[in-house]
Amino acid sequence: MLLAEPQAGAALAVIERLHQRIQSHDWSCCAPGLAITLSAGLVMVTPGDAFEEAIARADAKLYGAKRAGRNRIEV
Repeated sequence: MLLAEPQAGAALAVIERLHQRIQSHDWSCCAPGLAITLSAGLVMVTPGDAFEEAIARADAKLYGAKRAGRNRIEV
């Protein structure tokens, strides 16, 4: 997900809200007992940053979240 020009705190609030909504939603309508979680990597991009470099940093944070136990946000 890309957020245009957010403040760092605002971006974190958006992803935390999404995380909570996904985690607390009743997914049993799709399959009995189904639970879905969210792991995410959040990075800030500044003017001049290469797109590929920003994606690589976010990807590294995502995999860090998975290694740390999943269902979490790494900033």
